[in-house]
Amino acid sequence: NTTINSATAHPHQTPDGSVINISITYGRISTYNVIQIPPSSGKPDERPLEGGKVLCSIRPTGGTGYMHSFCLTENYVVVTEAPLIMNVWRILAHRIFGSHICEWFYWDGNQPVKFHVVDRKQGTRLGIFTADPFLAFHHVNAFEKDGKIHLDACCYPDSSIMSQLYLHNLRSPRVPGEQKFDVPEVRRYELPVKDLGDLEPGKPVHKGADGLDYTLLYSGMDLPRFNYSEKNGKPYKFVYGVGHVDGVIFGHLIKLNVETKEFVTWKEPGGFVSEPVFVKAPDGKEEDDGVVLSCVINIPDQTTSLLVLDAKEFKELGRAAVKKITPMAFHGFFQD
Repeated sequence: NTTINSATAHPHQTPDGSVINISITYGRISTYNVIQIPPSSGKPDERPLEGGKVLCSIRPTGGTGYMHSFCLTENYVVVTEAPLIMNVWRILAHRIFGSHICEWFYWDGNQPVKFHVVDRKQGTRLGIFTADPFLAFHHVNAFEKDGKIHLDACCYPDSSIMSQLYLHNLRSPRVPGEQKFDVPEVRRYELPVKDLGDLEPGKPVHKGADGLDYTLLYSGMDLPRFNYSEKNGKPYKFVYGVGHVDGVIFGHLIKLNVETKEFVTWKEPGGFVSEPVFVKAPDGKEEDDGVVLSCVINIPDQTTSLLVLDAKEFKELGRAAVKKITPMAFHGFFQD
């Protein structure tokens, strides 16, 4: 039996209904666990994690890193270990000593990011790739092509965004020209399959002539969503997200073509958007046949709207409004 002390906020669901996630077991020597839970049997007495198994366990080498999401491809699980280190004992003892969440983490910029590549079928760790430090709460997608694992994520330079989003900083007056928030970059990392096999210390990701070990696809997007049911773990074109520009977050929506880097945006004066949700058209043939949903807080008239955009053209089809401002949440979902 494996104890699950925490798990990522973004598990993956496979076409057969199984769920794959990364859990962490805390201890003197903590472990990351790639876990798989079979589809629900539908029986009323079924236990939530019944039939679950650990595909692979990985021991941290530089402290226990915080993980919020990860990626799947057709053959691999890619576990991204950033140097945002958790103080495990402070977390476990927080009820006794009264610590709060901002005291549970520290950033170790001397450590690289590690991409742990795990075989989905065999459950074996095949290799580690290392990259210059960054923090990614939200991965976009990953896929295999031309002998490489292509991994896209919304990346910050370090963990400063966490303190920048503290309430007292959000309420503080702005200084003209001063950058208020770090800007998330949509980056693509390429992990050559032929270089798998190097477990410690890992194989550095190749750097280009610009000195970067990634390709920049877009600057200023987080909370990414795409046509998950058809394109998760596969080559894809389009991702939808929340824009970040001129020190304003949640100010507009973006549709990005990750192949061409072309993008379009939607915004309106005084409107603050929520995470976009892509809903595929039942008879849709193209990847972006469908609609994008987002809740928009409209400051001028103090209303909240459920916005419906045509996903292909990124233009408004309609909205439903309520005459009050509703609380905002980071994530959104659609249940048919």
